[in-house]
Amino acid sequence: MKQIYIFRHAQAEAGTSGDDFGRALTPKGLRQAQQQAKALAQHARQHGANHQLIIASQALRTQQTAECFRTALGGQLELHHSLYASSVNRWLLEIAGLGHELSSLVLVGHNPEISALAQHLSGQHLGFSPADGVALFWDTDRWDDVQHARPQQQQRFVCRDSP
Repeated sequence: MKQIYIFRHAQAEAGTSGDDFGRALTPKGLRQAQQQAKALAQHARQHGANHQLIIASQALRTQQTAECFRTALGGQLELHHSLYASSVNRWLLEIAGLGHELSSLVLVGHNPEISALAQHLSGQHLGFSPADGVALFWDTDRWDDVQHARPQQQQRFVCRDSP
């Protein structure tokens, strides 16, 4: 079975002076990321998921969101500059290139690409607000199969803002 957990980064600072890449999470965004990381860790325990790899854009806000997930889940964090302002095809190349021994993957990216990826893989419109995500499950042993078949199961992770 292959499992992909796709998340949009949590709430970030407003952009100033053109430095979109360096925008950090707001205090609210940090709470959102920690809340979703806790929910994801609980889901992983309930479903026997072993999140061995987290892949994220190198932009600061996705790094910070992904780091919250890594703290809660363990596993390896890979940051890719090519996933900032990328495309669905770029994300699909990342997935298809994974080793088949890996069974579970967390992806953290930016809108509109990350929502478009979730829609492409699930066959459903899944627009993401900050820190929203979806878990998708396929009954296959090969990563390159996931882009050609609809998942057998899925579960939304809708961020409920922390107080």
